[in-house]
Amino acid sequence: MKLLLSLCFLLLFGPLALAGNQLIIRAEPTYLRELASRFRLTILKQIPGHNIFLVEGPAGVPSEQLIRRLKNWDHGKDPAEDDEDDDDDDDDDVSVEADVTVTLADTPPGAPALNTDQSPVWQALQDRRMVDFGGRPAWTGFVNQPALRTIRVAEAHQELGTAAVTVAVIDTGIDPEHPLLQGFVVDGYDFVRDRPGPPSELNDLDAETRQIFNPYTTAILDTFGEANPYTTAILDQVTASRLDPRRLPPQFGHGTMVAGVIRLVAPGARIMPLKPFGGDGRAKLFNLLEAVYYAVDRQVKVINMSLSFVASSRELELAMQYAAVKGSIVVASVGNSGRETVTYPAGYPEVIGVASINAAGRRSVFSNFGSNVTTLAAPGEAVITLYPGGRYAAAWGTSFSAPMVSGTVALMARLYSQLNWETAKGGLQEAAPLESGLGSGRLDVFRAVRKAREF
Repeated sequence: MKLLLSLCFLLLFGPLALAGNQLIIRAEPTYLRELASRFRLTILKQIPGHNIFLVEGPAGVPSEQLIRRLKNWDHGKDPAEDDEDDDDDDDDDVSVEADVTVTLADTPPGAPALNTDQSPVWQALQDRRMVDFGGRPAWTGFVNQPALRTIRVAEAHQELGTAAVTVAVIDTGIDPEHPLLQGFVVDGYDFVRDRPGPPSELNDLDAETRQIFNPYTTAILDTFGEANPYTTAILDQVTASRLDPRRLPPQFGHGTMVAGVIRLVAPGARIMPLKPFGGDGRAKLFNLLEAVYYAVDRQVKVINMSLSFVASSRELELAMQYAAVKGSIVVASVGNSGRETVTYPAGYPEVIGVASINAAGRRSVFSNFGSNVTTLAAPGEAVITLYPGGRYAAAWGTSFSAPMVSGTVALMARLYSQLNWETAKGGLQEAAPLESGLGSGRLDVFRAVRKAREF
């Protein structure tokens, strides 16, 4: 058995730098062709079934100027009568925004530390027993961790069952060969490489490092060291001696860890991994939008987004509205700045925003909070979960509070097929009251799922 301690990661909008001057345009195809001809745009890609396009502008034209001209261009108007540089946008036929880079970072400057207390993990490591988890052997520290007792997972399973619907995990991919994920993964999509199938995080490793991480053999735990700036690994001596931390992508394993938490709360759930983020923790907004529409158009009921933006995106907001109309329920983390602030997508009305609490039921010092972003809270400190290569991890952050709620919603949806974001929020409000700024309080899986049965 191999174990890993990992810190959580916070998604932030990076600098508004474009790949060239690539833009996201929402327009009717005929109008887009007109725009492409007028402004010398190259149409790169379309989200299937939607009038949302990725385009690239001509070299030498500043992106801000191009965006202004596109917004001010009036469809069908005589070019001689339309001054495209005037701020006279009276045309609702097109919307345009920059295809910004989204960066998976540790925490913003000045934010509180995440792993303030590792003692629960060291205590868990004293018991190396393997126990049954759905007919498969698993480490007792994973299956029987205190966080699950806090949110009453066992009671929900015993009385209401473990069957659950599919959950889309929009993240860095997963390890589909992990023994506790095998058989519970449905085909997703790798938007980084633009290819279908379950996207493996191991593909983000170079060949030599992948060979080190790939074995699924049990190893004696006798040493540990820093695997990357966000992860402390507990490894056997052979692995530790071969592993060069500098060759690990900085956000390697994040998606697998999120999927592991969902499996804990909803053992019967299927995971649909959608990968807009590379192992370096970087993605483009257009790829993120592709992932959302991919899940919704395949009627996935629950979408987990363990990410948070410091700035809103009109297209992302429209994607969240589309998900709500189509019956998909989006769960997102509120972020780890330790502030009362609004982040996105959790800040959109149709999204369930999740904050982090500690073992004492207090807000984690790193967790964002506030009535405009937080629906409820769940444990987010020293959460034992899965890690690529058949390993485990202990994680801190709202990234790992959110999948506890996603797993709960997956259990609820199995009992009430008409569940939507409003009824899901209603069931999740069956929570234990906490301090202000944490929404309805601490997640109670048993009460939330039982409420779904009563709808």
